[in-house]
Amino acid sequence: MREFIFLFFFIFFTGFVSGIRVSPTEISFEEKVGEKSCGNISIFGDGVIIVEDRWSINEERNFLDYDYKSGFFGLDVIYEKEFLVENYSEMDVCVKGKKTDFYSGVLLLRIKDSNEGVGVWMNVNVSDGENILGRISGKIIGESNVKVEGIFLISSFIFLLLLLLVLVIYFRKEKKTI
Repeated sequence: MREFIFLFFFIFFTGFVSGIRVSPTEISFEEKVGEKSCGNISIFGDGVIIVEDRWSINEERNFLDYDYKSGFFGLDVIYEKEFLVENYSEMDVCVKGKKTDFYSGVLLLRIKDSNEGVGVWMNVNVSDGENILGRISGKIIGESNVKVEGIFLISSFIFLLLLLLVLVIYFRKEKKTI
């Protein structure tokens, strides 16, 4: 029975232990040359968060290709470089492009004094302004994902409680047969 209790707590607590999560995992910006466009990222975790951005020449998502700074492409990327998160926080990211092009980047967030971190893919489309239909910001996406996160946590908790109930019934039956 002690093994069962240990197994239950191990499964239960490992499902909720994580260092840092972000929502959305991808954010897109559409803007005119010289115009600033902003989006919002939700951050779940605890600790001091260090943020940096990296950019790539290609649009492929091979992380090793993302070794350029935003200035190389004439991009101004504005965000808080270091801040404290206690459970949940939001972060604004703004981008301003100086020349027409499509840019692929990643915003890296990591816990200070740790190797643990996550990334948010960034797509920036800077145009001369003739065919921009609207902006896509992470705020709208992030708000809907916050609800999904809550539903996921509640459903995980219910699933683990049901698993506990099934295991208790199973072990009681097994104990009676002995």
